[in-house]
Amino acid sequence: MLAYYTIDKDNGLQEGSKEQHNWLVLDQEEHELVEKLLTDFSLPDDIFIGADDSGEVSRIEHLKDTKLSNPISVVLLNLSSKQQSIEQRIEPISFILSDDLLITYIGNNSQFIQHLLKKETDFYSFEQVLLLSLLTSYRHFIAGLKELKTEIDDLDAAARQTTDSKRLFQLADVDRAIIFIDHTLADQNQMLDRLWEEEALLEKVNDPALIHDVKLRQKQALKLVEIYHDLINTIGSLFASMIDNNLNHLMKYLESAALVLTIPTVIAGIWGMNTGGLPWEKSSLGFGIVMLLTVILTIFTGIYLKNKNYFK
Repeated sequence: MLAYYTIDKDNGLQEGSKEQHNWLVLDQEEHELVEKLLTDFSLPDDIFIGADDSGEVSRIEHLKDTKLSNPISVVLLNLSSKQQSIEQRIEPISFILSDDLLITYIGNNSQFIQHLLKKETDFYSFEQVLLLSLLTSYRHFIAGLKELKTEIDDLDAAARQTTDSKRLFQLADVDRAIIFIDHTLADQNQMLDRLWEEEALLEKVNDPALIHDVKLRQKQALKLVEIYHDLINTIGSLFASMIDNNLNHLMKYLESAALVLTIPTVIAGIWGMNTGGLPWEKSSLGFGIVMLLTVILTIFTGIYLKNKNYFK
């Protein structure tokens, strides 16, 4: 993606051109332009490294020894809505703000700028673009967390009824997503703590309501991920308890069944001894009597254990 825009205090955001623009949006496919920008403005060679890496670090830093006027590098992290793994959904968005030029660098196939420009709010400064990008990012994280909440509720209901392996795999996937989002938001929270100390930058935003909205969504996202992390841990404990409970019931049933089967085994063992003196040893009805006794004792024991709920 390669796009040119112009931003000014009077006309807001407008389409620009290669010859006339002050906001440049590009991605990894623009290799030649990236190399040209790094050379023309003496930017660090690694400033855009990690644009497609979910492990990229959210940060803010003042750049030195460049040909831009008062440049600041800001990297924020966004959660895309693509149906991919959580690592692929977390995408870094890199900004370089200076007095005269704003550069935005995104990963391949990122839809972040399209989502940002769909907002009805107009843009009158580079700093406003940055704050609105942060607001959009947190809205995406909140939306993603609410999607996970639906799965968490589903898992909570399932944990009370089944210990199916598919549910356990689903639990692991949701837990993994929560962990990634949790660490990503914690990382971005540290960057924002530094951003709120940049008084000169915030003055250029000149929009207290926008700053308040960003801080509010920041707190909401952090609260949601903390709550959902605790919920998923609780559901995991519930699954473990259900498995232990089912195992205990199974062991109790098997032990009860073994006890019932022990009775005919013992009787058969006694009357199977090759010794004299056994009752009904010489009687023609001896075998029938022993079998009847065995059946009666076995049935009696089974009924007794069933009444004591040892088969449940």
